Amino acid sequence: MSATIQKLWKTLLILALTSLVVFIFYSDEKKNEKLRDDDIPIVFYKEAYLDYRYSPPRIRVFSINPCLHSQSTLLIKIGSKFLKLSGEPLEGECPWAWAPTCYYNSYIFETSVTDSDFRISENISIILQNKNSDVPLKVIHPKTKEGLTVCVQPVYLYSQFQNIILFIESWRNQGATHFIVYFHSSTNEVWMVLDHYQRLGILTIKPWPKFGDVPARYPEINSQVYRIGHTMAANLCILKMNTTLGTIVDFDEIIVPTTGSPNILESSRQSLKEAKVGALEFKHTRLQLDLNSEKTGFERKSLENPILLEKSGPVKLVFNTSSVGITLTHSIKKFINSSLKTIEVSIGLLLHYRYNGGQEAMRNKNTNFKIFEKNFEAHIRNIDTVTKSIFQEKRNLYEPRIILELNECIEEMRQSLVCRSTVVNCKSRMEKLVSN
Repeated sequence: MSATIQKLWKTLLILALTSLVVFIFYSDEKKNEKLRDDDIPIVFYKEAYLDYRYSPPRIRVFSINPCLHSQSTLLIKIGSKFLKLSGEPLEGECPWAWAPTCYYNSYIFETSVTDSDFRISENISIILQNKNSDVPLKVIHPKTKEGLTVCVQPVYLYSQFQNIILFIESWRNQGATHFIVYFHSSTNEVWMVLDHYQRLGILTIKPWPKFGDVPARYPEINSQVYRIGHTMAANLCILKMNTTLGTIVDFDEIIVPTTGSPNILESSRQSLKEAKVGALEFKHTRLQLDLNSEKTGFERKSLENPILLEKSGPVKLVFNTSSVGITLTHSIKKFINSSLKTIEVSIGLLLHYRYNGGQEAMRNKNTNFKIFEKNFEAHIRNIDTVTKSIFQEKRNLYEPRIILELNECIEEMRQSLVCRSTVVNCKSRMEKLVSN
């Protein structure tokens, strides 16, 4: 156990003795390499990648910086070789249409290499304005382990631990074999849930780090990562997946099979065998689930016969992890093999659940899906057992004002037309709320 984790665990033990709800901020001791010159404030992710899913393989470097011209390149040195990497915004445009007020954007720099270009090295040197900085070079191979990895994009100030237990147990029922969670901050209760599953060996917490500082004359860079960094995290997560199939969703989203289909792992595996198919697109369905009286989980009837809501939403995907070059939140931007495509499927549905999700559409209607298709009672007992094993007899675990205040803060940012950042704009008011 690292010194960082030991320190955090001691903190959690102290916090467990109090009645206060606090936010846990977790990061590893490795920082992202920071390079800058007089003209461009730029920071690089802490690792570069040699990606053998491509033929020939590619060196890939991720960064956060202002918009660059379309011919921008990055000079690196590996061994005795100097290579130029071509850059592009991960979102495909800069500024990103969904974050036009943000000064920074996520970029990727890439180049193809051959065995004659270098001998595999543990590091590369990024060169900018005659400044060199060594970054670890991680090798990525095609994914061969059968299974489904579920990835969650960076978690900020998260408080709804009930979502996570339902999320993980539901996805495990659908064949998920591992979970990766990019983590920035949460309440103590959320951390306890994540730590429980990590100790079981089925979940990996990936700290979403501070990206370093830039000169004071530029906008503060870490304040904008909340908005413009999640696509980078999604693409990093695909590189970290070991299984043949993957998906990237939020803690309030599960994909379930339509009636008569196998679980999502088996259904997706069969559909992805079709010629030239690299990803599957699942339609969105909004649900309302009711919390139980203690607010530690969901009402049994609510899970057995959920309320459908009149609200549409974007799709989510299940994909072949060896086929995706660059992903966006709701679509694949580039496949490694350009002949591959995404297809819409009817083998399952994306269920997006809320406690109070919108205008009610249908109650007590026979749906073509079940959250738990088989052994419903056993699943409910299991969720209850997991919850009790994590929290023992602790009471007053959930404070609903936290998410309400956070949503209000985010809405205020939308109205004020600033680059949205819960870290800067919401952190102080959230901490003030939970300390009362």
